[in-house]
Amino acid sequence: MYNGLKEKYQLDQINTFCSECKSHFNIIEQEATQNLIDGLELTSDNPYDALWYLQMAYIKFENANFNDNDVVFEEQNLKLNDIEYKIFELLFPLLEKANERYTKSEYEEAFVLFSRIYYAYDKFRSNIKIYIEKDPFKKYSPLVDIYPSAFNIKTIIDSSKDIINNEAEKFYMEGNYKEAKNLYESLKTGLLNLGEIEESDMIKEINEKIEYCDIGIKKSNIKLMVFLSFIGFPLILFSFYLNKFFKFSNDDFNKYIQRVKLRKAWDNWLINLASFSGGFIVFLMLKQNIDFGISLVGFLSSFSQIILVLIFFDFVLNYIDITKEPLSFLLQRIKDGENETLEFKSEWTEPIKIAKVMTAFANTNGGSILFGIGNNREIFGVSKKNEDLEKLKQQILNCGSHNIKPALTPKIIDHIMVDGKLVIEVVIEEYLQEINMDSDNKIWIRKHSHCYTPDPEELRELSRKID
Repeated sequence: MYNGLKEKYQLDQINTFCSECKSHFNIIEQEATQNLIDGLELTSDNPYDALWYLQMAYIKFENANFNDNDVVFEEQNLKLNDIEYKIFELLFPLLEKANERYTKSEYEEAFVLFSRIYYAYDKFRSNIKIYIEKDPFKKYSPLVDIYPSAFNIKTIIDSSKDIINNEAEKFYMEGNYKEAKNLYESLKTGLLNLGEIEESDMIKEINEKIEYCDIGIKKSNIKLMVFLSFIGFPLILFSFYLNKFFKFSNDDFNKYIQRVKLRKAWDNWLINLASFSGGFIVFLMLKQNIDFGISLVGFLSSFSQIILVLIFFDFVLNYIDITKEPLSFLLQRIKDGENETLEFKSEWTEPIKIAKVMTAFANTNGGSILFGIGNNREIFGVSKKNEDLEKLKQQILNCGSHNIKPALTPKIIDHIMVDGKLVIEVVIEEYLQEINMDSDNKIWIRKHSHCYTPDPEELRELSRKID
């Protein structure tokens, strides 16, 4: 065999290739050793990171052609299967903790915890039953019965993700932006643990929602600032009282202000206002030779009012910026217009037309129909009379049950807009059990903002997805 290779390649080329391979394996081994050291150091303080480092060390040692009984860390005489043992020492307690959070309906923390152990559970799934028979791990046997494979954990992760997302949107719509932001950040952390990258569409969408929450938080802070400004009126009166009591001269004030050159640029005006006001207070204190203690009270009172004035101007500037932003995710969706998952209807129309859209959403990726929105994105709203509203909702449900095969039961959500208008959202989830058809036995799919009958290739793809 060697002679055959020698005929095909030069000997020095073979030697170079072997040297490069050896160098490559040495690099992998060094990285694995460092991961192992980091994992061992973090075992007690941060078991989640320790699990990740030990898992990476195990995989890299495997890639460097180490076998189970090979010593991989001579300093502690650790073999490759010893690393696996340490992984299970961490994995089972962490799984227990994650399950405890989930059973207590603490979905936010459960989602993050399950996402951090998912890949380790999947990687070592073939040896779970072996280790569960061993003595320190036998007590986790009921837990393994609940989660026999990584698929079960993934199911919990997906359900927790949906719950967290719905809770976050609920908090946002209620104006509780801090709670919404915390939930979205937990969602982001879990998805990054599961391998999503910052550039992915899902993470970008969550980042946008976090930005909207920041805007909401800023608006709440501005309301607080306005409230504090009203509280500042007594301070103004107190300042006027001091001015009258100590007979501050308006002529002196006018002479002083004439010597101050305020810049015309708006961004420097606030700075000059603060500098001028502070300097003027000191000037009055020196000119009137007022007792320092009383003067300090006047100074602090006036300074507080200056801060309130600055807050007010900051409010005006920020309010101008914020009013340009969408008031809610719903308004943002309306602003973005119809797309693959969104359809506008100004009012109820023929059931077969609604069934066409529902069928297309169910066969594609799911979507929503917004009743009360025109094609030009104008918000008309629907009638809020009880009898009209109940009739519309019944028509929607009847359409799903009578005009679509197999029948669908859409979710109906009421949205009260800022101007009091009512928008009805009909949510159709993706249906993966069977291809949906309308009452005319037509199959529809959604592309961009339109419904189409699929071509043969698209129909085959749809069938594969359902299978």
